[in-house]
Amino acid sequence: MSATKKKPKKRPKTAALFPATGSPSDAPHTGRAEQGCRCAQCHTHRQYERRDERARRQIAAAKDEPMVEGSLRVGANATDEFRQSLNGRGR
Repeated sequence: MSATKKKPKKRPKTAALFPATGSPSDAPHTGRAEQGCRCAQCHTHRQYERRDERARRQIAAAKDEPMVEGSLRVGANATDEFRQSLNGRGR
C-alpha cells in the first residue's frame, strides 16, 4: 500500500491579488488606511492621520493661550540684550 502525495495548495498569482500593477505597494485602497496593509497609499493615509492628530493636540494645548497681536514670549534663559533687541516686546 503506497501513500498518495498531497498536492500543494495553489496560491493566487500576484497580479490577481493586486490587479492595478501586480505590486503590493500599489494596491487600490483609496479611502482610508486598511488595518495591516502595507501598500503605499495606506502608508500615506497613516502619515496624514498622525499629522492631523498632532495638529489637533497642538490646537487643544494652545486653546487657552492669550492671543494679543504683536505680543512675543521668550524663554526664561533669554538675555537682556536679546530682549532689548526686540524693543522690549519679549516678556
